[in-house]
Amino acid sequence: MRQLLPVDTDDWAKKVKEVRHDLAHHKPRFRRNAVQVDHLLSEQLYWLFVLCILRLADAPDDVYASIARHPQIRWLSDQAKVDPYPSA
Repeated sequence: MRQLLPVDTDDWAKKVKEVRHDLAHHKPRFRRNAVQVDHLLSEQLYWLFVLCILRLADAPDDVYASIARHPQIRWLSDQAKVDPYPSA
């Protein structure tokens, strides 16, 4: 499931930290218009959370294989290649 994230995960993690910081501290860009929260980033974070929970639950390999075949996951993987840091 590594393909859900851009190749440079360090830069991606910095963006996640920046967005979280801006949201938590009510920075102006989110006070003015909350829809600026990046859809791709939020989907990546959601699936990262899901995958962590599945690992903690010792989910079998076929669960991950099934998730990898899901159209939404394929879309996210493609987006991570095309535009890894939208609205950064």
